[in-house]
Amino acid sequence: MPENIGILQRCLYLTGLLLVASFTRSFAKDDNPQTAAKARAFLLEDHLYSEDSQAECAMIEQCFQRDNPFQYCLVLLNGRWQYLDENLEVPYDVFMFDNGPDEASEGFYRIKQNGKIGFADVTTGKIVIPAIYECAHPFKDGIAKVGLKCRSMPDREHFYWDAEEWLLLNKPE
Repeated sequence: MPENIGILQRCLYLTGLLLVASFTRSFAKDDNPQTAAKARAFLLEDHLYSEDSQAECAMIEQCFQRDNPFQYCLVLLNGRWQYLDENLEVPYDVFMFDNGPDEASEGFYRIKQNGKIGFADVTTGKIVIPAIYECAHPFKDGIAKVGLKCRSMPDREHFYWDAEEWLLLNKPE
């Protein structure tokens, strides 16, 4: 997010992410509670972008908890949004859309790896469609339009994709 966005907007965004995580809890993880606790402590102590951000703290507290199925923690580090695992490793890059991480659509969000786009499950963070596409639209009505050999075309302050070949993907079950 740009630095000029207010703390209230950041808190609202992070509160929304926290609500998504809290509604999707369903199975246990966190095989090493000490590693998870150290990762949470590191993020809470050293990587908050505002000391007053209660929503951000609450979201980080949910990271790597046994009752939270989402495997990663979404944080803003060094001016970049990143997903981190409990070892503070980056499993994949955040797909940025409109100054923030891609929003989930129909249970999936876009990710980036090696300059390509794929999809991850919003409940667990697991990759469900490998990052092999040069461009990809979110799922809508069970279908995502993805492309090969894409170009970004300017459209005033935004852009759109033009692809030599478009494919339609059915939503994973």
